[in-house]
Amino acid sequence: TIGIMPSSSGAFPGISLYNSINLIVEELHKNFTSENIIFRPFFTESVAGLDACLNNLEKHIANFKIDKTNQSSTEFYQQCDILITDFSTGGISFLINKFMPPIYYILRKFTKHINVKKFIELQTDKVLFANSIKELIKQINFCINLTKEQRINYFDNYCEKDLFLDVDNKQVLQNIINKNFDNFPYVDEKG
Repeated sequence: TIGIMPSSSGAFPGISLYNSINLIVEELHKNFTSENIIFRPFFTESVAGLDACLNNLEKHIANFKIDKTNQSSTEFYQQCDILITDFSTGGISFLINKFMPPIYYILRKFTKHINVKKFIELQTDKVLFANSIKELIKQINFCINLTKEQRINYFDNYCEKDLFLDVDNKQVLQNIINKNFDNFPYVDEKG
């Protein structure tokens, strides 16, 4: 299952996944015909034109569904094998919950913006980035083929470089991950 989870359309005008949702869903459907695609709208979003567009996609693409439940993000992550987002912090939550790097889809024309450029520099070895539909498809295939060790490496990079865990806490976390994977109920059989 491929999850799509944008941040608020007003938070990063132009960069939001809402601007490319038709193209993204159609290409995912074309390239991953047996995968479910779930779109989880930002919880405060309701825009007439956007809602109509999403409902139209849901009617015409059998494997595309809009998450209309009020489930928690953790429950949403449990359903997803791969997550596509824009600037949502949910991407990092997905990484922590599933030991799978999220894919941040940010069109190339926005990557020169100073804030976007800095974000990409800071997160490069912790998450994945795609600047075009072609790159997005490539990154999804990359995720599908990640080994357990590779997935843990993305998680470790985030913990080491962003969480700044002290040695004792990091060792405890590594022991749990490496020896007691069953203690993580949201990690699937791949990782």
